[in-house]
Amino acid sequence: MTINQRNKLRSGTARVDARLLLVALDHIASQGGVGNPELQDVTGLSRASVHRLIANAQDQYGVKVTYKRYSFAESGEYTIDDWGVFDHQKVRAYLRRNND
Repeated sequence: MTINQRNKLRSGTARVDARLLLVALDHIASQGGVGNPELQDVTGLSRASVHRLIANAQDQYGVKVTYKRYSFAESGEYTIDDWGVFDHQKVRAYLRRNND
């Protein structure tokens, strides 16, 4: 895995914007669960891109994210069960230091 000049993590064939991934994970954790529309607002990504971002986090970095669908609607929320290779406190500190 390498980090290039544009803040992209490269692992295998997928490219993940490292900052967007960390922002999404931190937002999910700080809210105790987040729906897809809210993640789209926070990251600026489309619904499909948010889904790919979460899937890549799970596949490549061991992050365990659960999507719980509400029984009364077509929506649901993401929650984090395991941070995988990331440490939530370090992620939060990094984002605070590098907040644009």
